[in-house]
Amino acid sequence: MSKKILGTLRKLVYSKISVKSFRVFIVCFMILLISPCLIFLFISMQYNTSMQYNLLLDNVFETKGKMPVRLGMGFFVDGYRYINRNSLDATWTAEKFYMNDDGNLEIALRADYTSSEPSSVVGLEYVGSGFFMIADVVYETGPLRVSRKRLSGLISVIANSIDSRSCIAEYKGDFNYPTETTYLRYLEVQFSWVRVFKDDCEFYFQWVQGKISDWEGETNEMYHDITGEFLACYPIPEDETNSNLLYVDFGFNYVEWLKENL
Repeated sequence: MSKKILGTLRKLVYSKISVKSFRVFIVCFMILLISPCLIFLFISMQYNTSMQYNLLLDNVFETKGKMPVRLGMGFFVDGYRYINRNSLDATWTAEKFYMNDDGNLEIALRADYTSSEPSSVVGLEYVGSGFFMIADVVYETGPLRVSRKRLSGLISVIANSIDSRSCIAEYKGDFNYPTETTYLRYLEVQFSWVRVFKDDCEFYFQWVQGKISDWEGETNEMYHDITGEFLACYPIPEDETNSNLLYVDFGFNYVEWLKENL
C-alpha cells in the first residue's frame, strides 16, 4: 500500500494520527478482516479430521470379529476303532451355519450314512441319533504347531431322524467369543454323530466322527450347504462304552443321556 494512499486514509480517519499508529490500525483491521476466514478454515480442518477418525473407527468396528471359521472336525469318539479310515462312510451338510462376534452360534446339520451297515447292527432296531458339539479357537503357537481353547461347554443335541441312515441336528445358542485374537488362526465348531441301536435290552452305540473340511468362512456371515465327511467307528455294546469319555471334562454321561432322551 503506497504512502500516498496511507496518507489519504489517515486524513479520512483522523487528521492528527501518526503514520505509525495508523499502520498499526491497518494491521489490526486486516487481522479482524481475515480472522473469520482463519476460524472457518480451522473448523473445516477439525471437521475433516473428525470425519477421518470416525471413518477409521467405523472400519475398525466393521472388521471387529471378522475372524476365519472352520467346521467339521470331531474329537469325541468312544472306541477309536475305525471301520476304514480311507472310506467315505458318511457325509455331513451344514444346511445353515453362523457364528458372530457377539457370541451367537447357529447350525443345522444333516448327516447321511452312505456305507453298508456294520454286521453287528444289521437287523437291530434303530433307536435314533445324537450329536455332540463344541466351539473352540485355534491359535498358532509355532511352526506347524497349534493350541486350542474351548469357547463353549459340551453341546448335546438329539437329532431328528429322517430314517435309520439320515438325520438333522439343529442348534442355536451362545459361545464365548475370544478376547485374545493375537496369533488366532480360526474359530471352529467340532462335532460327532452317535447312532444308537437296540437288540432287546442291549444298546449299541456307533460313533461317527466329523472330519474337518477344506471350507473356510468368516464370522458375522450366514452360510448354507457346506459339505464334509465322517469317519465311522464300529458300533460298541453298552457294556464296552467308556463312561468317562465326556464325564471328566464335562460331567456328562453320554450313554445315560442318549438312553433317557431317545
